This record gives sequence, C-alpha cells and structure tokens, in this order.
Amino acid sequence: MSEYWPFGPKEETYKEYHKLKFIQDNLDGIAEEQVDEYSIALGKLLKWVKLAIEVRIEDLKVRRAHKRQLRNERQEAIDKEKERMDKRTAEFEAAKEAYDQKINDEKEARKAAAEEGAEEEEDEAPEFDAEEFYAIFDENNLPVEIPDEVEDDIDNDFNLVIPDDTMEAE
Repeated sequence: MSEYWPFGPKEETYKEYHKLKFIQDNLDGIAEEQVDEYSIALGKLLKWVKLAIEVRIEDLKVRRAHKRQLRNERQEAIDKEKERMDKRTAEFEAAKEAYDQKINDEKEARKAAAEEGAEEEEDEAPEFDAEEFYAIFDENNLPVEIPDEVEDDIDNDFNLVIPDDTMEAE
C-alpha cells in the first residue's frame, strides 16, 4: 500500500487482473458495512482500495483534460501562424505590385521626357527588396510560437471506459 502512487502515467506491463476494471468489478457488490462488521482492518483496506481507484480515475481525467487543452492551444497557435503567413503573403504581393507600378510610372515619365527632347537615361530600376519587406513585416507582426506536439500518456493499468463529457476541464 505504501508504494502505490495513483498519479501520472503507468507505462509498466500489467496483467489483466492487475488492472482497475478487474479490481473495480470484483469490489462491486461488496458492502463496506458488512466488511466492517466482519473485520475493521479489512473494512479499512476496502475503503483504501476504493479511494485509490477513485483518485486514479480523477488523475486520469485531469491529465486527459490538460492534454486536450494543450492540443487546443497548439491548434490555435498553428491557425494564428497560418493567418499571419497568409497576411504576410498578401501584403507582400500588394507591396510588390505597388512598387512595380511605381517603377513603370517612372519609366513612362522618363520616356515622355525623352520624347520632349530631354536626354535619355537608361538606368536599371532596383528590384523590390523582399528580404527587407519580410524583416519589417516580421518585426511588426511577430511570428507565433507553436508548442510541441502533445503526446498521450500511457496508462497500462487503466482499462475503464470514461465518457468524454465527464472529463471536461473545470
């Protein structure tokens, strides 16, 4: 009894008669009052075993709810990062288009000036600086940190069926 720890995952190998469902099924139908009448020590032991099972079930519910919350947070972070990247792409396209339009307008103005008698200068327009745009965008819209993927705990001693609606986080 002193070595049993009901909290956390149980990755060890358990035989079927070591698992909680087997123990719980065997304890169903045993009245604590009758056991107390027979032996106070056995009554205390029965109460301890039932309490240990209840604590184990609660621990599993809490851990599953926590894992579900972590998965939801991860999914939200992924969605936010996708939105940010979509916004980044859209703004990049718009900025590049505006830059190209500005360069074309300047070329047209130079051509018009050249036709009026001004000397023709043929200088190459600088390319749109994508790295600078991305740096400024990322500075103004910080990347969302995506948490690591959540792995389920291994509970080899647990073979009870718990409905999902009872495992909601409180």
